[in-house]
Amino acid sequence: MAAKAPRQYWQRAGKGNVQPKLVILQEDEVSDAVRECFDEITASLGFALVNVIFRAFAKYPRFLRLQWDFLRPNALTQDFFDKTEVIRRQAQLIIREHFAVGDHRAELRMRGSSDTAIKEIKAVLDFFLYCDPFLLLMASALQSSLAGQPLPGKPWAHLLPHYTHPTRVQEVRLVELEGALPGIQTVYREIIKASGVPFVPSDYRALARWPDYLELAWEEWNKKIPTPAYQRELRKLNELAVALALDLPFPFAINSGTLKQAGFTPVQIADILATVDLFQGLVPGLITTTAAFKIGLEGGNQPGHRL
Repeated sequence: MAAKAPRQYWQRAGKGNVQPKLVILQEDEVSDAVRECFDEITASLGFALVNVIFRAFAKYPRFLRLQWDFLRPNALTQDFFDKTEVIRRQAQLIIREHFAVGDHRAELRMRGSSDTAIKEIKAVLDFFLYCDPFLLLMASALQSSLAGQPLPGKPWAHLLPHYTHPTRVQEVRLVELEGALPGIQTVYREIIKASGVPFVPSDYRALARWPDYLELAWEEWNKKIPTPAYQRELRKLNELAVALALDLPFPFAINSGTLKQAGFTPVQIADILATVDLFQGLVPGLITTTAAFKIGLEGGNQPGHRL
């Protein structure tokens, strides 16, 4: 099934010439070589699951391995981690300065949610707010390089010490569409419509373990997604990620020519470019949404009203 473009779609690599033919592979469907690459990625980044972007890349196992071999030296540096923290903090700053968020914590307590449940929800939000900036930085590096703007790297990059990223959550349980309550199925359909992709991102499927919370948070935030202010701030976050990617310490040079040399056909190359574009346009929205949800669980936000 061809994916539609997200509502705000920054076309750089594929130039919008084709739509990606997404195939999201399950972990039990892949070869041993792909599973080994998945394990390297999750262990290196401290992820508790294999994100959809990598399962989409696994449609082309050689590309999955090629992009990770180029990305891995950067991903193991403190510089890479610091850049994801810049994205993370900027997303939270965007919410605090521009968007009102209700006090979700108080609302959940009124509905009878326990402190334990609220703590578990917060842990899931913290995990995805940790993960998603890595995905955006990686997708931005890939997109820039594939668009013909290779990352030059730094002459002193080899002097950087390796950095081991912590695993923030040991297990993330996801609620699939078929097993979701009717209200959550409605939320899932709205998420698909708002994002323009034919799947529900893992962030939301993890939060669906607490249906009251996801319905509450999504109903409020969904109203902000179409607004010009939201789209403007989302684009700024996207552009920040691209600038940070171009400043990564180790060089990165994958383009249509290198993919052709690796044996990919023109149709496959076009599909890869479009897939990278899609995820690079999708992830900024996930980051800002997660940041808003986290702020709501911490008591909410009213821009311009500071103690």
